[in-house]
Amino acid sequence: MGASGKPREDKLRTPPNSLITALLIFLLAYCLMRLGVAARLNPFWYDEILTRAVAAQTSLAGAMRALLDGVDSHTPFFYLIEFYALRLFKNEEFALRLPSVLAFAIALLCVFTYAKRRWTEVGALGCAACWLQRPFRGTRRRQGHTACCWHLSLWL
Repeated sequence: MGASGKPREDKLRTPPNSLITALLIFLLAYCLMRLGVAARLNPFWYDEILTRAVAAQTSLAGAMRALLDGVDSHTPFFYLIEFYALRLFKNEEFALRLPSVLAFAIALLCVFTYAKRRWTEVGALGCAACWLQRPFRGTRRRQGHTACCWHLSLWL
């Protein structure tokens, strides 16, 4: 203890940066694997059926026509991403949910970076671990993880 009653800074222990980095990589890998498996195995919800109907058009012009007809309400950029995702993978459930899974992993990194700037790396890892729980609880956990990214943008 120092003269002011506070612990001396040289006695405070913090885990090495390599441990924090390894734990963050583990969290990201867990997130991608769990959400990826869930994306592949779960059947489509109603709104995902509409997304598939628009993104599965034979051309981008057809998808834009469907949007102009009011089939769904997402932005054209969203359907551009989904259009190409459908062409990359054979499993439609996985293909249409992959952009949301990747967006959630990016949001996890953003939460960690934001918290690291405000607090310590240990606190940032705790915030990232709490953020990771978001898509795995509740009755609507299978719906789009994009909503999590929307909440993050409001928080920032």
